[in-house]
Amino acid sequence: MTAKDKAGFYHHLGQMLEGGLGVVSSLSQLAQHPPSASCAEPCRRLETVARQLGVLSESLDSEREWVEPFEVACVFAGENSGQVAAVLASLSKYWERVADARDKITRGILYPALLLELAVGVGGFVSGSGQSTSLLVAGLHLVVLNLLFALIWVAWSGPARDKVVGSVIRIPFCARVLTTPGLFRVVLALRLQIGAGVPLLTAVPTALQAGGGHLEQRTQEVCQSLRAGESLAVVLAPLFVAHPHLASAISAGELSGKITETFQFLERGLEADWEQQMALWTEWMPRMIYFAALFYAAIQAMTLLSGIGSNYDGLFSE
Repeated sequence: MTAKDKAGFYHHLGQMLEGGLGVVSSLSQLAQHPPSASCAEPCRRLETVARQLGVLSESLDSEREWVEPFEVACVFAGENSGQVAAVLASLSKYWERVADARDKITRGILYPALLLELAVGVGGFVSGSGQSTSLLVAGLHLVVLNLLFALIWVAWSGPARDKVVGSVIRIPFCARVLTTPGLFRVVLALRLQIGAGVPLLTAVPTALQAGGGHLEQRTQEVCQSLRAGESLAVVLAPLFVAHPHLASAISAGELSGKITETFQFLERGLEADWEQQMALWTEWMPRMIYFAALFYAAIQAMTLLSGIGSNYDGLFSE
């Protein structure tokens, strides 16, 4: 399921549970009247498993194809604290933000990317004008551009994504853009689990796994520090390099005994930060693609003018 589908699923399920329906009855209703076509089959599978297990978190855990471990941990924490509907509302809001960010980025770069394709295709054709290979040259240019797009996509979504992100986050602005969503998931998972009374040595690894990437890679190191008696703020501080205020806020929350309220405050701050960064990202990415298209067009124009000049020189010399 897509992020938008998951947002709808959690929203409707939370509303039904809040209205007094049981887990099995709610899933049965969603299976019969799914919020989207892609939700129908997963809801039917969940209903079947829920009839056997009777527990929502364990039922979700059986759907690893589209349910992430952090979602299971959050729902489990909600079951323990009696706030399943509130947890589902938080998950729905989270996936709604993810879907909105992806839609904005896609809409923002679609037209510039098509313009770049057009510029490369026309430029390749013009650079080979006067020859029988003009279409071949244009096709080769487009192939190279699309191979570049494919390499970027593989680097971002493939097995090497964590290494790519680990390299890119050394750039200050990119660090904030790429780490904020993961930190938001960490803070959300910690708030829900600690609020439900889950021990730190159980809650922290689950939260770091929710963050993914470089956060998940530090799980063992963080757990060893916790076992050695280090405070949560000290342990998490190295992970919050791009957001140093988080560690100080968590330290203040531990000292005041209001760690759950602190995490809730940090959630709102990270949410606002994420929205601001997405606004900048969607503003500048199209501009960079436009610049690439204009730069390529300028190079091709200079090549064409150079060729025309050479032809005139040849005519005059004759």
